[in-house]
Amino acid sequence: LLRQIPQEMVENIEIITNPSAKYEAEGAAGIINLILKKQSEAGFNSMLTLLAGWNNKYNGDVQFNYRKNKLNMFGGVSGTSYNTDVAGDLNRTSLIGGKDFEYNTYLVQTTTIGTISGNLGLDYDLNDKNNISASSNFGPMRFDIGLNNKVFRGFTEDGVDEKYLATNSLLLDGFFVNPKVGWLHKFDQDGHQIDINIFAGGFQGDLLQDRNEYLVDDNWGNVQDVWMKSNSSEKSLIKDARLKVDYEKPFGENKLEMGTQLSRYVEDNKFVLNDYDFDQDIWIKNTGFSNDATLNRDIYAGYAIWSGPLKGLHYSLGLRAEYTDRLIAQVTTDEEYAYSKLGLFPSGSLSKTLKGGQQLQFSFSRRINRPNRQFLNPFPQFIDNQTVRAGNPDLKPEFVNSFELSFQQPVKIGMFSVETYYRQANDLTSQVFSADDEGNMFFGFENANQSHSAGAEFMGNLGFTKWFRLVATGNVYYYSLVDERMADLDNTSLQWSTRVNTMFMFGSNSRLTFSGVYTGPTLMLQGRMAGTFMLNAGFTQTFLKRAASLTLGVRDMLSTYRIQMETFS
Repeated sequence: LLRQIPQEMVENIEIITNPSAKYEAEGAAGIINLILKKQSEAGFNSMLTLLAGWNNKYNGDVQFNYRKNKLNMFGGVSGTSYNTDVAGDLNRTSLIGGKDFEYNTYLVQTTTIGTISGNLGLDYDLNDKNNISASSNFGPMRFDIGLNNKVFRGFTEDGVDEKYLATNSLLLDGFFVNPKVGWLHKFDQDGHQIDINIFAGGFQGDLLQDRNEYLVDDNWGNVQDVWMKSNSSEKSLIKDARLKVDYEKPFGENKLEMGTQLSRYVEDNKFVLNDYDFDQDIWIKNTGFSNDATLNRDIYAGYAIWSGPLKGLHYSLGLRAEYTDRLIAQVTTDEEYAYSKLGLFPSGSLSKTLKGGQQLQFSFSRRINRPNRQFLNPFPQFIDNQTVRAGNPDLKPEFVNSFELSFQQPVKIGMFSVETYYRQANDLTSQVFSADDEGNMFFGFENANQSHSAGAEFMGNLGFTKWFRLVATGNVYYYSLVDERMADLDNTSLQWSTRVNTMFMFGSNSRLTFSGVYTGPTLMLQGRMAGTFMLNAGFTQTFLKRAASLTLGVRDMLSTYRIQMETFS
C-alpha cells in the first residue's frame, strides 16, 4: 500500500528505532514515520510529476490543494507502469542414499506493476478549538510476473539427469481503499488536547497463476509438448480497522500523554490448485493443496507516558499494554488454532544538552513482530513441483528489547554522531529447510530461541564548501544467533555496513549526487547471505524560480548489485 503514496506528498521521513509507548508496538526494528505535506497557502495550488525510465518504467502524478478560510481540500491521481527484470541461478545439492542429488535452475523473472490510484480529503476548522478531517486513498492494483526457468535435476554420479523448461505466470488484480476520519479538540490550556482517529482499510483481489513444464534435449530444444500443466487461483479479502484516541495534558514543565487503540484485522484466502489430465483432456482439482484459511486478529491497547525536566536532564517514561487475540481457522480441515497473550512494552529516554550544542541521549524500548497468515497456515502450499511450503500455527511473535546510547557533536561544517546499541530478540521467526528422498524441497517456519546484537553506528554530515557536502555512515556490530536445534552451528559473526552520499552544488539550481551502499555478509539460522554493493547517481536542475525541477537518476550504475545466499540443513 505504500506504493500508492506519491513521493511528492512526503514532506519528511523519520526513522524511529526506539519509539515511545505512544506508537503501536508492531515492528521489531522500530517504525518509519511518513510526514505528509500540508499546503497552507490560500487559493489553488497544484503539482505535476512525470517519470520515465529505461525498460518500461513510467510514473505520473498530479496533486492539488484548495484552501479558503476554514476549509482545506486536497486530492490527486497517480499512475504507475513499472518493469523489473531479475536473473539468477539456484544450485541445490541433497545427499540421498549416500549420493549427491543435483537440482540446478537458471531463472529469468520479469515483473510488471500497474496501478492507478486516487486520493481525496479535506480539513475543516469548526472553530479555534476544533478541527475535523477526512481522507482516503483508493484504486486498483495490478502485478504481473513472468518466470522462465531452465532446470536440471538428477543423480549426476549415475549419469541420470533430466532437463526441462518451466514457465510460470502470475497475475494479481485487486482494489484497495483506505478511508480515515479524525477530530482534534484543543482545550483552553496550551498543549492540552485530545485527538480521535478512525481508520478502515481494505483490499480485495485475485492471484491467478499458470505453470507449464516442457521436456528438452541437451541443447534446451523442445523434445515434446507440455508434459505438466497446472493453474491456481487465490481469492483474498483483507479488512483492517482501527480506533485510536490520544490525550495530552501539561502539568507545569511536565506532560502526561495517554491513549488507547482498538484494532481488528481479518484476512480471508481461498486457494484452488488444478492439475491438467492429458488422458482425459480435463482440469482436475488438486485437493492436496486447495484450501481455505482465515486469520482474525484483535488487539486492545492502552498507554501512558510521563515526561519532563529533571536537574538539567529531560526524561520520558512510558508503558504500553497490548492484548492480542489471534485465531487461525483452517476451513478445509475444520481446525482452529487460537493464541492470546497480554504484552507489556515499556519505553523511555533520558537526554542532556551539553556545552557547545553537544547532545547525549539514552533510550530503550520493547517491540513485537507478529507472524502473518502465510507463516501460520499449516496446510501445504504449492510453490512448484519441487518446492512445498507450510506454515506453523504454533508460531509465536518475536519480542525485541532494544537499548541505545547516542552522542552528537556539532562542528563548524556540520555534525558528527555516534550511537552504540544492544538488541536482544526472543522467539525469532526463521525459515527451516529440509528435503525428501527424491530431492524435493520443503520449508516451514519455526521460532529460534534468541539473538543478540551489539554495535555502534557512526555518522558525519559535513559541508566542506558551499558546493560540496558529504554524508557518511558506518555500522559495525557483533551478532549471535542461539538455537538449541542447531547446537553444531557457528551462529556468531561480526557484521558491518556503510553508506556514503556526496553532493555537488553548481549554483543554487543544480545538484549532482552519488550514493554508495555496501552491506557486509549476514548470518541466518541455516546459512549466510553474501555482502552487496550498489552505486547510484542523480542530477537535479531546478528552473522557473524553483517552481519546476528536472532529475536524471541512474541506479546500480556499475551493475554490481547481486544477492547471493547459501543455506544448509
